[in-house]
Amino acid sequence: AFGLACCSMYAAYGVRLTTFLMRRQDEDSYKPRFELLQLKSDMMGISSKFAIVMGVSFSQALYALPLAVATSSSPLRARPVLKAIGWAGVGIAGIGLLIETLADEQKLAAKREAPRLPVMDGLFSYCRHPNYFGEFLFHCGISCMGISGTPIQVAACVFPTFFMAFTLKNSAARSDKEADHRYRNCD
Repeated sequence: AFGLACCSMYAAYGVRLTTFLMRRQDEDSYKPRFELLQLKSDMMGISSKFAIVMGVSFSQALYALPLAVATSSSPLRARPVLKAIGWAGVGIAGIGLLIETLADEQKLAAKREAPRLPVMDGLFSYCRHPNYFGEFLFHCGISCMGISGTPIQVAACVFPTFFMAFTLKNSAARSDKEADHRYRNCD
C-alpha cells in the first residue's frame, strides 16, 4: 500500500504540473514571458544547453530514488517509526501539492483578470510565494518516502530537497526583484 501511495503522489504531481503548464502556455498574460524565455534559449550556446540537460537528468534520477526505495522491500522490513515517517512524507507531499495547485490556479486566474497587477489575495495574502512553499513541502515529503533505505540512499533521497530549496530561493529572489521593478507604481 505504501509503494502505491508513493507512486500515486508522483503521478498526481506529474499530471498536475503538465496540465497546468500546458494551460498557462496558452494564456495571453504569459505570452510575453514565454517569448522572452524562447529568445534566451535561442541565444544560449550548445554547451550551456548540454549542461542544463545533464543537470536536469541527474536531478530527475535523484528524484526517482525515493520512489525506488518506497517500492522496494525496505519499507516492509523498516522499524515502525521509519514507516510512520514514510507515511508522513506521503501526507506532507500531498499537502504541498494541494498548496502549490491552489496557488498556481489563483495566480493564473488573477493574471487573466489583471495581468499588470500583482497577485495579493487568496494564498498570496499570507505568503509572497505560496506556490514555491507548496513545491518545497512536496519535495520534503518525497524525501521522507525514502527514509527506510540504506544510509547512503537516505542521504541521496534528501539531496534533491536541498537542491530544490536552493532553486526556489533563487527563483523567489529573481521574482521579487522583477516584481519590485514591475509593480513599483502600484498602490
